[in-house]
Amino acid sequence: MTMNASLYAYLVGTSAITALIGTRIYPVDEVPQNEPLPYIVYEVVSNIPYHLMSADADVYSPRYAIHIFANTNLEIDNIEAAIKTALQDYRGTMNGTTVQRIMYENAFNGAYQSELKIRHRIIDFNIHHE
Repeated sequence: MTMNASLYAYLVGTSAITALIGTRIYPVDEVPQNEPLPYIVYEVVSNIPYHLMSADADVYSPRYAIHIFANTNLEIDNIEAAIKTALQDYRGTMNGTTVQRIMYENAFNGAYQSELKIRHRIIDFNIHHE
């Protein structure tokens, strides 16, 4: 299973997240048109492999941006907390992918779309996996 598929399956299988957004979790280029809020979108920002002097290691460290879209700041805060609890410092097998560690990197607010009253927050994680 790819890291994208493993991450998706893990997020959809996390009841604290689905209690807040259902299964409205999408890759960045697959959000349905007019999707009701709230929902999250994930994307790989970078994917740098580890290099050793003797050979390349079979370990990767993609940086994922998880975008939260919601109507209120309270919804954003609750969804962010659920995602951080589920992912921060996770180690183990995530739906077939061996994860060495997930590290929380950053969170910041995206552009507020005042005409649609859509709030947006981006959370970055580094996922070290085999």
